[in-house]
Amino acid sequence: MTTNSIAAQRSSQPYPALWQRAWRFNRTLTLAILLHVALVPLLLLGMAVDPKVIGGANGWIKPLKFALSGGIYGATILWMLTYVQGRRRWVQGIATVTGVALIVETALITMQVLRGTTSHFNAATAFDGIVFGIMGTFIMLLSLAGFLLAIFLLFQRLPDPVVAWGLRWGLIIALAGMG
Repeated sequence: MTTNSIAAQRSSQPYPALWQRAWRFNRTLTLAILLHVALVPLLLLGMAVDPKVIGGANGWIKPLKFALSGGIYGATILWMLTYVQGRRRWVQGIATVTGVALIVETALITMQVLRGTTSHFNAATAFDGIVFGIMGTFIMLLSLAGFLLAIFLLFQRLPDPVVAWGLRWGLIIALAGMG
């Protein structure tokens, strides 16, 4: 196979190459993103076949929102982490914590829907209180990982100042929204 045909093959299949690069960068965060993307059609199916109402709305809406936003947030954090240079262990730690936190949060929200109850601010039973406490712990870890990334990006020299400040302000605004 010639070099030109390899390049043509790569350009005709950009997404597999992108996912392979993401997988090599951090498997946990990439897995979290893929799980969130895969969960969307399942949750849409759940909305269609299960008329469960929780808190006055279709019970599957909340996990669907978290699957969509978790996938987008995870992909965005993965992309932002590529701008941090010289801190490989920190970058891998942030990526791993983000991936685990997104998976745990979305899994617990979905589990609570399957149980027919709310996920947030639910202390109706001891088990529900434990679930909510675990969710709170992991969202705090997610916020801490984002905060560390924001700190690294604030002091990272980037060639394009518009991109640099866009990354910084975008992450700061996202963190403010979590608080």
